[in-house]
Amino acid sequence: MTRVSFRATFRARRCADVMHEGSPPWTHTLRRTRPGRPAHRAGCGWGVLPAPSCPRLNSPYRPESHIARQGKTPCCVEGDNPLFRKIGSTVMPKLNQIIAVEKGVKNRSQQELTQAHHDLQKPQLLSGISRTYQPRDEEGERFPPESTRVQVRTQDVLKKTQEILTRLFDVTATKDLTNCHAKADVRVDGRVLLKGVPATYLLFLEKQLVDLHTFVKKLPTLDPSESWVPDPAQGLWATEPVQTAKTKKVPRNHVKSEATEKHPAQVEVYYEDIVVGYWKTVKFSGALPATRMNDLLERVEKLQQAVKFAREEANAVEVEEMKAGEALLGYLFG
Repeated sequence: MTRVSFRATFRARRCADVMHEGSPPWTHTLRRTRPGRPAHRAGCGWGVLPAPSCPRLNSPYRPESHIARQGKTPCCVEGDNPLFRKIGSTVMPKLNQIIAVEKGVKNRSQQELTQAHHDLQKPQLLSGISRTYQPRDEEGERFPPESTRVQVRTQDVLKKTQEILTRLFDVTATKDLTNCHAKADVRVDGRVLLKGVPATYLLFLEKQLVDLHTFVKKLPTLDPSESWVPDPAQGLWATEPVQTAKTKKVPRNHVKSEATEKHPAQVEVYYEDIVVGYWKTVKFSGALPATRMNDLLERVEKLQQAVKFAREEANAVEVEEMKAGEALLGYLFG
């Protein structure tokens, strides 16, 4: 037996007592029930039912008046009591919450639809049989009845499919509709670079900036072992001129032993490096200084952070619900 709280009982009795003294017509009393039966209807939540003779009038004494002033709406329950019914929340979900559940809804829908498709491809699940044996005479052998139940009904599968797709269609339609007015500004160091950017474009920017960060990180830099100065004439970087000597090998003879009457002279040929001129070398490069690359990386990272903040801000907008599944699938399977 459902137990009724002491507070609800006390309030109901008090209302009943006041009712005899000319109380407002919306006062309610507690209804007696037989053992084993709940003292409230489904969804009431308080164990109190309206009195059979209690009309629901638009009286200034109705307790919903303070609810309306608070900007809330009472929950709709079957046979609800305006005095004791619960107050439901009217806070709409955010776009980021819809995005968070969308992937799970898609995965679940895909799994259930795949399972339904596989079940319909098995004829043995759709077929059933029931047969009994009747001998020709009373003394004949008897056999027990045989039966095989139908495990899958196509109409039930269609109904379940409609429920699955309705949820998926509604979530996706709500997300796409809300994306139409989900916008935010891209700010870097307090400066607005882009104003009123749609969330879908922010998502595109976020992916592009990831590739751009990789591109900037791989940019060539100047050799740190050299001293570089800008060359405005060519738009390049150049090193200070370095002078080096140009040498030439000149053959020389070295007499190891003088010639005699019996032996010729022993002479060894060697080469000597002789400076014949000077090279003046200037190196040029089209690479970037390391400081410039680090500055670009810092700017890309700041922009990435700003775009992420803007996307989260845009996704924090309240959703605009769109019920597309029931209309589309109701026509399709109706």
